[in-house]
Amino acid sequence: MQDENYSRNVTTGNGAAASAGKSEEIFPMEFIGNLFRNWKILAVAAVLGGACGVGAYFFATPKWQASLLVQVGKVSAGTERDSTLIEGVGQTGYRVRSKEFVDSVIRSTGYTEVGAGEAEPPEVRLFRSSLKPADVPGTDFLKIDFLGYSPEQLKKYAAAFTQELLAAHNNVPGALKADLTAALEKNKSELAVAESSYERLTKEYAKVLQQPQDAQLLSASVLTAQVQNNAALIESLRKVQRDLDRRLFPTNLYPTVVSAVDITDRPVSPKLKFFLAGGLVIGFICGFIFSVFRRTTRLDRMR
Repeated sequence: MQDENYSRNVTTGNGAAASAGKSEEIFPMEFIGNLFRNWKILAVAAVLGGACGVGAYFFATPKWQASLLVQVGKVSAGTERDSTLIEGVGQTGYRVRSKEFVDSVIRSTGYTEVGAGEAEPPEVRLFRSSLKPADVPGTDFLKIDFLGYSPEQLKKYAAAFTQELLAAHNNVPGALKADLTAALEKNKSELAVAESSYERLTKEYAKVLQQPQDAQLLSASVLTAQVQNNAALIESLRKVQRDLDRRLFPTNLYPTVVSAVDITDRPVSPKLKFFLAGGLVIGFICGFIFSVFRRTTRLDRMR
């Protein structure tokens, strides 16, 4: 009896497992079969969804893209080859993305209520969100992209952007010139002290030479070393002075240059293919949900 009961349990367990495996195999087949049985509904739903996507495309507000190319200026101590950037390309990119700079650009376009958040006009919010600087690797160029609702609007923002960036960079050489002037004054002061010391040492050396030969030996050697060191210091200070003088010349400033604005011929957004594809997918999903709901409702009625 125990063996028979055990045999029945084993058979029942194997049957349940087999049934579960069979149901797992059937479910994908039922899913595919449901798609084929309701292909007309799915096709109609996809077409309607695509039509809605196309309709939404024509109602969407078009957006154009503008591009500016910025070459960061240089300050040179001599020729252009021997020069340093007014500020790093990455630093300029960070500057143009900063809130202070963007606010200044927006004010230059004539909009005064800056920083009102959602209360700002759509064109202002679009400019803020779309402004993207990207440095060109291995060069001193920076590419600026931003969006607008019309080419005229983009030209206005491009002019304001150029004005603010050039004004910001023109302040950098002014500050640098002030630093160079201060360094030059300090150098002149140090040079005056060194020249005075050199004159004093040479006079002392001349007096030592008038003493007897045996008395001047030690003093003459010490003063000679001091005079030589002082002369080397004077030459070094004069070299620094010449370098500072060259850097203060305005002819050695190579200013920042901003290209003319380049605006796309056609709107970059919206794109018809994305609206159409999205409408087809959403329509197909809605059709499938409807077909499943319809089949479930029929089965409930039959029960």
